[in-house]
Amino acid sequence: CKLTTRQWVDIATNCPWNMLRMNLNNFAKHGVFDDPFTTSVIANRLSDVKEIEKSMVFPYQLYTAYKNTGDLSSVIRCKLQEAMEVACNNIPEYPNKKIYTFVDISGSMRNPITGTAFGSHTSQVMCNEVAALFACSIVRKNRNSEIIPFHTQVVLKANINSFDSIATNTEKIARLPSGGTACGCTIQYLNDHKLKA
Repeated sequence: CKLTTRQWVDIATNCPWNMLRMNLNNFAKHGVFDDPFTTSVIANRLSDVKEIEKSMVFPYQLYTAYKNTGDLSSVIRCKLQEAMEVACNNIPEYPNKKIYTFVDISGSMRNPITGTAFGSHTSQVMCNEVAALFACSIVRKNRNSEIIPFHTQVVLKANINSFDSIATNTEKIARLPSGGTACGCTIQYLNDHKLKA
């Protein structure tokens, strides 16, 4: 039988956290976010530290939700960004090491992470976004680290601020101009600057 909006609201406000994260658009289609109070309740659940840590979610899963909720309330999207920051608690720390993360931003990395599947099965998340997100997550937990994008050459003007949100930095890297792929330029960069990988 067809559920009422009230029933959909009850499901959204009481379901497990991961189910909530994965069904935001579905809840929106059934009018759950038409009520500002319900929207506020769900938004607060999305950024609840205890629920995020219990779910063992990683930033990638939250970024995917963020990318797929472009038409939802800015309140929901902001809370997903907050949740990404909390999810970084699951990222390892290397307090005594300098980390260099080279991010491939070549043209082929602008393909969907799921490949070229048909219809709705094709992800809105691109390969370069996933690579950038991984790097930005490392930076969030390891301030003494550096992100170095590359294609046929190393790109030094990424302007990554470790205090910006993970989503902001990810999108900044993903928008950088791309080219071919020359992984060897990363080794050359390390050698030229006498850095240890």
